[in-house]
Amino acid sequence: MDPVHVSNKMDTQLTSAWSLAPGDIIFYGFCDVLTSFGSLQSPSRVVQLLAKHWQITDKNTLLQKLNWLEKQGHSAVFRGLGDQPTAPPAQLDFKQQYAQRLENRGLRAWDLGQYCALLRYAEFLCYVDFSAACRMLMDAAREIQATYASWQNYCEDFFIGMQFVNIGLELESERVQAFLLQHPSSPWRQLDWALNLRAA
Repeated sequence: MDPVHVSNKMDTQLTSAWSLAPGDIIFYGFCDVLTSFGSLQSPSRVVQLLAKHWQITDKNTLLQKLNWLEKQGHSAVFRGLGDQPTAPPAQLDFKQQYAQRLENRGLRAWDLGQYCALLRYAEFLCYVDFSAACRMLMDAAREIQATYASWQNYCEDFFIGMQFVNIGLELESERVQAFLLQHPSSPWRQLDWALNLRAA
């Protein structure tokens, strides 16, 4: 086989794997790490997870949540706190504590981590077709890579966002971070943060 063809195929596989990897921060929290489409558990389990953690009950509510996370998300809520005199004091304190650290990024790691995971759930349930899901995941992956400096930077900001929202996602942050950032079998350890996604 032509070496160039082999190289291009390998590059495509790597960029595809990279686009899936941001969602693993959610999946590992549920002990369900994925590296490809089609490796999810039963549809009934997915439906239960969506209802329990995101109040998603059907295709429409899932697509609405995806659109909100992509266009606004909790980043918009975080940025708008100064304009809401009735905002909860705990959230105002949170913004004061993290505003300088988060700079212009806001809570995009939290928003996009959920977006990538929910998009894979949507594809699994046939709410979004495979080619569209791949394209949407790659767009999100490029934004994540351009916004954050490393997997660790992305991971830390994700959990800051989770603290802000506190919606009850039962993710053990220390366990999740330890696996994804340190374990040899973690997708994040196997994928170079600086992989060229623009060519995908």
